[in-house]
Amino acid sequence: MYDRSFIKQSFKDGKIKIKSSSLNGKIEYKKITDVLRHYSMHKNIHKILLKNGKSIIVTEDHSLFVFERNKLVIVKPKDYPDKIVYINNNEIEQVDIVENNIIEKREHTYDLSVEDNENFVLSSGILAHNSFSPPDSEQTIMGFTRTRGYRWPDETLYFHLVQATNYINLIPPDTDLTLTNIPAPWQPLVLLQAMIYALWDLAVLWMNEEFVYSLNGISLDITRSDKYSGAAQALQGQMETQLEGAKRRIHIIRGLAQSKYTFSYGAALGPWVASKMSVKKWVVGSQSGRGFI
Repeated sequence: MYDRSFIKQSFKDGKIKIKSSSLNGKIEYKKITDVLRHYSMHKNIHKILLKNGKSIIVTEDHSLFVFERNKLVIVKPKDYPDKIVYINNNEIEQVDIVENNIIEKREHTYDLSVEDNENFVLSSGILAHNSFSPPDSEQTIMGFTRTRGYRWPDETLYFHLVQATNYINLIPPDTDLTLTNIPAPWQPLVLLQAMIYALWDLAVLWMNEEFVYSLNGISLDITRSDKYSGAAQALQGQMETQLEGAKRRIHIIRGLAQSKYTFSYGAALGPWVASKMSVKKWVVGSQSGRGFI
């Protein structure tokens, strides 16, 4: 019996493998790179029953497979395929679907992320599609670029940039920056704060998907939110320092821009008084600080 630390480290090192299929239908074992939990209350849940009595429960957008022209082709349960791939003695078969019913919603569904083939064989023999997890810095994901944590949609990036600009404007002294008038020296600050908001969004997202995974009675604590929240906090510290310096520079520039001929008591050239002609004249200060006209 292996202890928990060994199993947990084996998972992190990618030593735990699962049966999978290549694009052309070759059955092989591939490393599990992550175990995921998805919030599913906003999705329909399908229960698919095959002619051979095997079944699978999946969300409406979770992909299964058919085998056409000697290669795997993705199908969605919500599109009501008439058959799906079933692995029998390491050979691909296609088994007819006899029922495809929407059942009660579930708060969470669980999934794996598997290297290379991006699919895995369930204990029932049904081949299910992989779910992606955010890549580590040294990883790439087979050319896929619209996965969570890998690239934000344009509308979300825009929202992060607007949030960042508003945050900078809130810090005194007042500024009126917008995405259309940001001076070049301020652009790195806006981008940095937008990155921080993106990291916080990822942290919140993964808080909902963290869970304890049990493998042969050994629990694995799967956490990712700490990674993103920690990075956000570290960058926020840098942001505050840089923003403080930038705002202080505004104070200095505005101070130098003020007219040195301000008409007030204690102005740069001393107090002003009115002459007999009612023309304001500067008083030349004496040693005592009190001057004469």
